[in-house]
Amino acid sequence: MTTAIEARRQAILHGSIAPTLARLTAPVILVILAQTFVAMLEAWWVSRLGTAAVAGVALVLPVFVLMGTMSNDGIGGGATAAVALGAPLATLFLMAMAGLMLFGLVNAAAVWRLRARGQ
Repeated sequence: MTTAIEARRQAILHGSIAPTLARLTAPVILVILAQTFVAMLEAWWVSRLGTAAVAGVALVLPVFVLMGTMSNDGIGGGATAAVALGAPLATLFLMAMAGLMLFGLVNAAAVWRLRARGQ
């Protein structure tokens, strides 16, 4: 297993740029296409609910995207710092799970607070 990881590392560090970049970006492009399809499908579905539903989504979506982006940046930043410090893979996994749990708790507290206010 170590030799396979080392071979990948060497291919990234010393291999041809174009094939390596294509191999690394292909899954990301597929995810972006899938997310675009889902967003279009959701927009179509919400549009069938009426103008108020579309306005509600337009109001909430930027905040939702910002929260998701901030949580991903926090998890990625922590993992990057751990790699720079030489942390093992298990530590990276625990850091990612802790970040996701913290994000979930903050969101749950926000929803609970809004429901307590009757909104």
